[in-house]
Amino acid sequence: MARFLAIRWNGRSLRFVCADADRGGRLTLVDAGQRLPTDAQSATAAVDLLRQIVQETKCEKQRLLILLGRGAIESTTFDVPPATEDELPLLVRNLAQQNIPGLSEDGPLDFIAYPPRADGSRTVSALSIMSEEQASVRQLREQCGCRNVSILVAPHSLRAFAAASATSAEDAQSAALGWDGQTPVETTLLVARGDEQADVLVSTATLPLLSRTIRLPNALPQGEAAQFLIGETQRTLISAGGHLAQRTRISRVVLIGSAEATRGLAETFTNHYQAPAEHAEVLSLLAGEPVELPEGNPDSADYAALLGAISEAARGLRPAVDFAAPKRSQPLRSSHGRWLAALAAVLLVAGGGTSYVWSQFGELDSENARLAVRLQELNELIKDTEARRALVTLSVFMNLGILAVFKYAGFFLESWGQL
Repeated sequence: MARFLAIRWNGRSLRFVCADADRGGRLTLVDAGQRLPTDAQSATAAVDLLRQIVQETKCEKQRLLILLGRGAIESTTFDVPPATEDELPLLVRNLAQQNIPGLSEDGPLDFIAYPPRADGSRTVSALSIMSEEQASVRQLREQCGCRNVSILVAPHSLRAFAAASATSAEDAQSAALGWDGQTPVETTLLVARGDEQADVLVSTATLPLLSRTIRLPNALPQGEAAQFLIGETQRTLISAGGHLAQRTRISRVVLIGSAEATRGLAETFTNHYQAPAEHAEVLSLLAGEPVELPEGNPDSADYAALLGAISEAARGLRPAVDFAAPKRSQPLRSSHGRWLAALAAVLLVAGGGTSYVWSQFGELDSENARLAVRLQELNELIKDTEARRALVTLSVFMNLGILAVFKYAGFFLESWGQL
């Protein structure tokens, strides 16, 4: 089983969830809780707490998920002309630098690209970590002691409570045909109301459209808390309405948290949005009964985003935004390497062939030199034996002459005797 550790630092305390996950994404809680630093003003307070938790949960070689509240994120939404997936990252960064003050060329930036319209243009939501938060986030990432780190937007992880991985037929058709910017799309409103804050997410089946972390007043009665959340959520929807990639219609509301914390919210949200409201337990993502922990089970909605992030990571779902692994342009695949390799092979073969030919030429030259020496020796030998050969030739002719004389003499005597 794979082990995951998710943390969230709010400047005063650090909440964490450690869970094991099997290949099916079923979670088994290992540890969870809230830690307070001994010196909240220390620059390394969060890092010290995180190191302690990493050692206790034995997550040095496991994956760490750092969740940031929406208040630590700057964002801008704009339209981009038709572009390929490889062209988008550079195009988005150039446009985001014009809309997000203080965003440097290498600053943390990721984006959500929504489905293209009929003309190929699309709306993009670019998100960056606020400059005053970047130093602390960098410290957490570099000094945590974990091998693999993701930096996520906390409200986005609430998709796990709405079965975000299951895409409806309407959503699939919409994604295939592209958004026209006018026809409202069905969305789900997810609200996780914790003790100090509430995470709000408006999402389609696959993409977050709008997110916010709302700070809750202390000791707010239940009825007033419901109205406060409704008001803040509606204010967020209205202010962002002109920048959304598509007109939306909230067709479903999911309230995440304990039954006590969400009591009274369901009716208020149902009446306001005219959509059915569902209640989701924070621990519903766990497989079986949660184990007993020294600090108690994380039944508060303050742990919802942490469990949701682990659930999505365990199922292998790519987060909508990850500042540790942002979307980047793929390097151009050049054929130069292949051509150079082919040329090297040709040169190697040619070099080997040339060496062989030259070696053959060398052998021929050596043989020619040897034969030339031999020829010279033979010529000198012929020259030295020329007189002897002439004498031998003369002797042969003389012997032949003598033999002929004796033969004719014998023939003459024989003929004379017969007479």
